[in-house]
Amino acid sequence: MYNSGYSHTKMGLAAKNLHKSKERSCGYYMRIVLFFSSLIQSLIIVSLVLFLVYGEPQQTVEEKRIQELEQSYSRLSLENVALRAKEKNLTLQLNLTLTIKKLCENNITNIRRQADYAILTVNSMRKNWVSCVLCQLSILCNAKRSNGVPCSSMTRTLSMGLLSLSQDLFQANFTEQMHVAKLELENTQKDRIRYRLEAIELRREKALLEERLDIYEKKCKEDFIKSLQGIPDVTKEFLKRVDDLFSKHISFQLTCEKQSLQLENIRANCSSLSSEVENKLQLYLDKVGSQITQTVGENAKCLTENKRLNEDTSWCIRNRSEIIEGNKKILKQTQQNNDKEVEHLLLDIRKLNANTNLLENSLSVKNIEIKMLNDKYYSWVNKLYVMNKPGMNPEFTHVSGMLS
Repeated sequence: MYNSGYSHTKMGLAAKNLHKSKERSCGYYMRIVLFFSSLIQSLIIVSLVLFLVYGEPQQTVEEKRIQELEQSYSRLSLENVALRAKEKNLTLQLNLTLTIKKLCENNITNIRRQADYAILTVNSMRKNWVSCVLCQLSILCNAKRSNGVPCSSMTRTLSMGLLSLSQDLFQANFTEQMHVAKLELENTQKDRIRYRLEAIELRREKALLEERLDIYEKKCKEDFIKSLQGIPDVTKEFLKRVDDLFSKHISFQLTCEKQSLQLENIRANCSSLSSEVENKLQLYLDKVGSQITQTVGENAKCLTENKRLNEDTSWCIRNRSEIIEGNKKILKQTQQNNDKEVEHLLLDIRKLNANTNLLENSLSVKNIEIKMLNDKYYSWVNKLYVMNKPGMNPEFTHVSGMLS
């Protein structure tokens, strides 16, 4: 009875084992699905890691371009700093040049003041000379009147000559001042025209530089966006391959709802992962693109500033050299004119002194002659008086009466 029961039990186990070998449970399929899902996830992760590590050739080119732009930006920043330091030095030199220019202008003003004072001195000396000549003429006229010679015509002639001489001097001075004023007006008009032309040229250069900067920014932005247009294509291709993988390897029908739900979750996770990667990568690339655009804009700004600073530097150097040369020429010309005027004035003074000495000598000679004539006159009068006494010759009496 025990044996029969034992053998019956053994047959039941054998039957049970046979039933298990023919029909597989749900756990077996779950293990297969989990294995394939883990394999797919590992493949997806490996492909994403490889994609992020190696990437596409366009991404590598863009990274190299970004590095080159950063290097050029750093180099331009250093050049900008150097140019700013150079601009400071040029500003100091310009201030020093302006100070020297002010000193030269002050010297020119002092020289002009001295020249005006010299002109006034010469005019006063000429007036004194004219008054001396008139005094001498009056003395000569008085002497000639005492001798019985008329001198009104000679005095009038000399006074007219002096008046014409003074009028010629005033006319020459007025003509010279008008000529100087015309030259200054012409120079002012030339400077104004030159400044207007320079302002027009600077405005034209500014418009060209702004247009060039806008074109450069647009071109860089378009190139960067064009180089990043392949990212959505890569994600679409990735999703297509995931769908193809599911459609090829899992073509049989699943009876368990949990397995189908898990497969749908895996597909949804893959899709969400790809979309999340795409969104994050797109945000990162947008951020990088904005930074690159900003860097390119700053680079272009630095280039334009460098060009402007170089132009300003060259203009300042050229203007400084022109101002220095012009001031040197003006100072030299003013000194030469002043030396000529002083030389003429000194020669005129020497000539006037010589004429004054000559007139004084002639006046002293005339005074001596007048004294001699007076002595002769008084001696003749005495002789006639002696001859005119009573008892003298009647002829002498008649002559003395005629003389008296």
